[in-house]
Amino acid sequence: MFGLFEHRMTQCLEFMLELTGFEGELKGMGPLEKAHAMLKIVIGGKDIKDLDHLTVIRNVMAHSDGTAKGYREISTRIGKKSPSEKRVLSAIRRTGGVSVNFIDEVLMDERFLEYAVADFKRYVGEMEVAVQRYHAEYGSESSEIRR
Repeated sequence: MFGLFEHRMTQCLEFMLELTGFEGELKGMGPLEKAHAMLKIVIGGKDIKDLDHLTVIRNVMAHSDGTAKGYREISTRIGKKSPSEKRVLSAIRRTGGVSVNFIDEVLMDERFLEYAVADFKRYVGEMEVAVQRYHAEYGSESSEIRR
């Protein structure tokens, strides 16, 4: 599901690049992060909440065999946490239907799928409104103006 969404967001990113004529560089990010950067910086959707939490959960499941390594220690640590540790903690807390057991395995209950689909729909709806607003304001000549 996430892979298909990511593929579609790549197509949306290409559309936004074509619509705006943006030629800047969006480096060091995956397709969702690039699309979100375009939405915020160029299209004007600065109030749209990202899907970073779902990306983090997806990466834990795909690249760490569903284990949030060190989660229990990190979540109870009093001292400083690294940016990546904060990102994992935030993602697990923010994502509906996700929990972590005593051996740091990420568990998804029956609420997760509904939560993820609803968040994808929310994001796409907000993106659509922002792109339509941009198009109404700048029209088809925007790609010529913005170059």
